[in-house]
Amino acid sequence: MATSVACLCGSIDIPVQLDTTIDQEKLQLCHCQRCRTSVGQLYSSYHLLQNEPKLNGLQEYQESDHISRFFCKTCGAHVFAHSKPSGRFLAASGLLVAKIPVREIVHWQLSDTNDGGLGVYLPGTESPTASCRLDVPGSSLMSQKLVNRGQVEFKEQTLHARCICGGVEFYITKPNASSSQATSPWADLLVPYYTGSGANPDDVKWWLRDGATRYLAGTCACNTCRLSSGFPIQTWAFVPKSNILNVDGSPLDFTHGKIKQHNSSPGVYREFCSCCGATAFWHCDERPLLIDISVGLLRAGGARAEEWLEWAPDRVSFAEMAVQSDLIGKLEEGVRFFLKMPPFQFRGNSNYRGSRPNPKHEFSFRYRPPPTAERPLLSRKREVTPDLLQGENETKAPLKFASLDALSDSGEAEMDTSDDDSDNERPRKRRAMGLDGQQENLPAPPPPPPATKWSNPDPYTVLPPPSEQTNKRVDVVKLIRKARLENAAKTETTDAVKDNSDFISLGPMTELEPENNAPENAPRGPKAQETMDSGPGNRKRTREDELKGFSRKTGKPASRYNYDGSVINEWKSRSQETGTPWFESTPSSLHIGSQLNHEILSFYNWAKPQEFENIVRMDLVERLNIAFQKRYPGVEIHAFGSFASGLYLPTADIDLVLLSNSFRRAGIRTFGERKGQIYAFSAFLKGTNIAVPNSIECIAHARVPILKFVDKLTGLHVDMSFDNNSGLIANETFQKWKAQFPAMPIILSVIKQFLLIRGLNEVPTGGLGGFSITCLVTSILQHMPQGNVQPNLGSILMDFFNFYGKYFQYDHVAIRMDPPGYFNKIYFGSSDRLTIEDPNNPDNDISGGTREIDLILRTFAGAHTTLKNRMEYLALVQGPNKTILGPIIAGNFEEYIEQRNQLRRVFMSESRFAKYNVPPPPPEPYPLDGSSSPPPLPAGPPPPGPPPPPAQRPIKKAKSKLRGTVSEPENISSDESSGETKPNKSRKGDIRRKVCRDRAARIKRLRPDLTKLPASLSVNQALRHAGYETDAQMEHDLALREQQQAAAA
Repeated sequence: MATSVACLCGSIDIPVQLDTTIDQEKLQLCHCQRCRTSVGQLYSSYHLLQNEPKLNGLQEYQESDHISRFFCKTCGAHVFAHSKPSGRFLAASGLLVAKIPVREIVHWQLSDTNDGGLGVYLPGTESPTASCRLDVPGSSLMSQKLVNRGQVEFKEQTLHARCICGGVEFYITKPNASSSQATSPWADLLVPYYTGSGANPDDVKWWLRDGATRYLAGTCACNTCRLSSGFPIQTWAFVPKSNILNVDGSPLDFTHGKIKQHNSSPGVYREFCSCCGATAFWHCDERPLLIDISVGLLRAGGARAEEWLEWAPDRVSFAEMAVQSDLIGKLEEGVRFFLKMPPFQFRGNSNYRGSRPNPKHEFSFRYRPPPTAERPLLSRKREVTPDLLQGENETKAPLKFASLDALSDSGEAEMDTSDDDSDNERPRKRRAMGLDGQQENLPAPPPPPPATKWSNPDPYTVLPPPSEQTNKRVDVVKLIRKARLENAAKTETTDAVKDNSDFISLGPMTELEPENNAPENAPRGPKAQETMDSGPGNRKRTREDELKGFSRKTGKPASRYNYDGSVINEWKSRSQETGTPWFESTPSSLHIGSQLNHEILSFYNWAKPQEFENIVRMDLVERLNIAFQKRYPGVEIHAFGSFASGLYLPTADIDLVLLSNSFRRAGIRTFGERKGQIYAFSAFLKGTNIAVPNSIECIAHARVPILKFVDKLTGLHVDMSFDNNSGLIANETFQKWKAQFPAMPIILSVIKQFLLIRGLNEVPTGGLGGFSITCLVTSILQHMPQGNVQPNLGSILMDFFNFYGKYFQYDHVAIRMDPPGYFNKIYFGSSDRLTIEDPNNPDNDISGGTREIDLILRTFAGAHTTLKNRMEYLALVQGPNKTILGPIIAGNFEEYIEQRNQLRRVFMSESRFAKYNVPPPPPEPYPLDGSSSPPPLPAGPPPPGPPPPPAQRPIKKAKSKLRGTVSEPENISSDESSGETKPNKSRKGDIRRKVCRDRAARIKRLRPDLTKLPASLSVNQALRHAGYETDAQMEHDLALREQQQAAAA
C-alpha cells in the first residue's frame, strides 16, 4: 500500500510502502518504559514498511545496538524506527497520510507500566511476547529497566521526569500555594464544540484536583499534537511553572540540557529533546505560567502516575478532528468506562462578554455529561436488591430475608397481629379466596420427628419426601413475612432514607444560580455526535467525500470557522510547496509591489476555471435541461452565481434555477409555491440517474426552497431553486461591473479564497456571501481614480484590506452601489450587521445574514498587517523570491486538484466531449541538434499543479461548437489510438510521431545530464527516463530551464 508520511512543520513528506503481507488494521501499541521515554508518550505505535524509506532531513537516535529511531529536526515528530537485526523499517502511525482503520489493538509490555498505562482505556489483546515490539527476543536490552538516578536532598517529595537520553530532565513538586498563582484566560472547556463560554472570568484553578493535591491530566487527539509527536494519542499533564524545577533546583526554563523549541503557531511553543526526539512541553503566550508536560517522561510508580495526576474523565480533547476516528472512538469509550465524573465541573459563564478574543486553543479537555443510564450511580456493581445503594466504606446491608434454617413458623399468631400486616400487603389471590386466617383455626398437629435437612430447597417447587407427608406443613409465605418484619425492626434505626445516606453533595454548586438556556446561535456539539451527515453540504469537499454521496438532513448548519479567524483545520497547508502551488519565482530586482502584483495574477491564472471545467459544468446543466423538459414541457434551467459569472473556485457548487413557462412569460410563480412540488421534483430527479443515490436533499420549508444533490458523473454539488430570477438579474449586474472594472475578478478571487479557508464564506454560518464580496470589491474600485492607467493589483488588495479592516464603520454606514456612495444606517439596516443596498432592489439588504461581520473585518485588518510586514521583510532580505500571498491564503489545495482531475477524467473519457479533442495543425519543423529553440507545444488546460506564467506557455485554442474556443486537452498526443477513419488515423499518427521526436529533442537540449535518450519519447517514456512523477512536473521543470537558458543568453 503506497502512502506517505508528513510532519507538522512540513519539512518531512516522504513516500512509503506499507507491508501488505501483514494485517495493518491490527494496531500494535508498545507500553515499555524504553518506548515511553523515547517518544514522551505513554506508548509507541508503528506500521511495518515493505522497504527502506528515504531518511533525508531526519535526525537519528541510536537507542541500542539494534534499534534506531528517526525524528524531524525541526518539530521533533517521530517518523521511523529501524530494527537492525531484521533490517525492517517502521513508520509512526500518526504521520501516515492514508487513513488506516483500526480493527484490533494489540498491547505489548503492559506489565512494564505497573498500572496498565494507556492500555486500561483501550480494549485489546496482549501480546504473549515479553519484550518491546522493536526489540529482539532474548537480547540483553529486552528487559532492561531504566533506573531513576538518585535524587538529591532538595528533591524529596518530588516526581522525577527524564527522557531516555537524559537531554530533558526535570522535577515536579507537589501542589502548594504558588500553584494557585498561575492563571488561565480560558477554561479547560472548549467553546466551539459545546455551549457555554470558553472564558474563565472567575479564574477557576482547574488544573488543581483532588483538594489541590494532584494535577489534571488527559488525552488529546488534535492534529497538531498528532503531527508534532508522530502518534495519534497525546497525553498531557497540566502543571504550574512554579512547580517544575531544573535538575539543579532552579526554576524551569527551556534552555537547560538539550531542549529544542518549535513555534508551532503564533504564540504557541512545543519543546522536545534534540537528541532523542522525546516530546516534552507545550505552552503559549496567553497562558505562560501553566505548562503542559508529556506524561511519558514521568518516572512514577505507574505509567499514569495516579498518585500525582487525576485523569480527565469522559473527554478526549479534540476527538472531533481526529483522523483515526475509530481509534479515538475506542479511547473515548474506554475513558468513559474506566473513569467516573467529578462532583463539580466548571462550565464557564454564558453571560460573560469579554472584549478579549478567545485564544487559539490547540487542545483542551471538556467534561461532557454522560447519558443518565451511564452515570456511576446507576452503573456500579452492587447487590441485586431493591435497597438503596450503600457507600463504599459502609458495611454491607443485611439480607432482606432471613435464612430458612433460622426461621420457624412458631409465633404465627404474633405475626398475624402485627401492625404491618394489612390487606394491602397480603397476596391478592389469598384475599380473594378468603384463605387468610384459616390455618390459625385448625388444631395444631403433633410435633414432627427429626428429619434430614435439605440443601438449598426451593420452598415453592420442592415437595417433601413421601415419608414426611404427615409432618407439619410449613407456610413459607408466612415465614417470609415474619422475616421481613424482623428485619424492618432491626434496621429501623439505620434507615438510609431517613438518614439521607444517599445524598450527593455538590459542594460550592449549592450557591450557584441555575444555568440559563443556551442562546439560539450557541455552537452545537461535536460533529462526531451530530446525527446529520454534513458531507454533501460542505462547500469544501473532504477526502472522505466520495461520489456515492450522503443525504444531509435539513437543519441549522454547524459553525465551521474558528473564533479567532484563523485558517480552519481542513485547509491548513502541510508544507510551503503544497501551500502555494501558484507561486512562480520573479526576478529579485523587481520592486516588491510589482512582485505582489505578479503573484496576484499568478494566483488568478491558477485558480480561475479551465475551459474543460466550463464544458463539463455546462454539460451538466444541459443534461438537467433535457431531463426536466421531457417531464415538464416548456421549463428551462439557467445557471447563476459564481459559475454563471465565470469566477468560481474548482470545488464551488453550481447554482441553478428552474423557470416555469408561466414565470418566464408573465412572471407568475408556478414552481416552489407548495412544498409537495419540491418533493415531487426530488422523486423525479431520483429516477433520472443523474444524482448520486441518497444525496438528494429537499429544503422545502425555507424562504427560498432549494433542492440539493450531487451529480453522479462529476461529483459536483448542485443547488436548484425555482421560479426566482433575482440571481439571473444579479449576474447581469456582475457582467456589467466586470466590463467596467477588469481588476475586479482578479481581486475577487483572492478575497474569496481568503474567506474560504477560514470558513467565513457561508451565509448560513454567518459568513459573507459571494455577491456581497463582489459588492465590497466593486465599491472600493468605484471610489478609486478612473483612467487609462493600468491599476496595480497589489495596491488595490492592500487598500481593500486596509479600508474595510481598519476604517470602515459598518455599524453606522451602509454601502450603496448605484449610484456609488455610502449612507447613514439610521433608517435602513441593522447596526450589528453589514448593510449593502441591493443594486437591483433598493429595499433589499443583500448582506443582512452576515452575523460574523465583526470577525470578518478583523481578519481583513490582520491580513493588511501581515502583508505589510511580509513586504517590508522581503524588501530587506537578499536571496531568492518568496511568496507574499502565502501567509494569508496558503492552504491545502488537494481538494482543488482532486476535483479538477475528476472533471478532466470525465472530459477525456466521455464520448460526447470528443468533438473538443481535435488537435491543432502540426508545428513547423526545427533542427534536432538543439541549435535553435523548438516552438512551444500546444498546451491544454493547465495542470492542477503550479502553472508556468501565461506569457511563456501560450494556449492555442481550437474551434468549439459550445462556447467560442476551447483549449486543447493535455493528453491529446497520447499513444492511444482513436476511433477515426484510416486516413485520419494516418494523419494523427504522423502528428503523434512528430510530437514524440520534438519532446525527445527538447529534453536532450534542456537536460544535458541525460546522455542516453532515444530519438522519440512518449509522455510515459519521458517521465521514466527523466525521473519526473507527473506530466505537470515535467512541463514545469522544462519551462524553468528554458527561462534560465534565455536569461543566460
